[in-house]
Amino acid sequence: MNKKETMESYTCGHDAESDDIPGIDISKTTVCPYCGIKFGRASEVLIHILSFHSG
Repeated sequence: MNKKETMESYTCGHDAESDDIPGIDISKTTVCPYCGIKFGRASEVLIHILSFHSG
């Protein structure tokens, strides 16, 4: 499975380079602003964003 297929299977396919979501403080949120997945801690959201939504 390549990166694109992995992204599509776990997320809505949005990435940080193509979609700018202003006003989100990822150091405090527990919900991914790109795909809406809920996490227990803000650090988990950051790891998720770096893993699945960064180019």
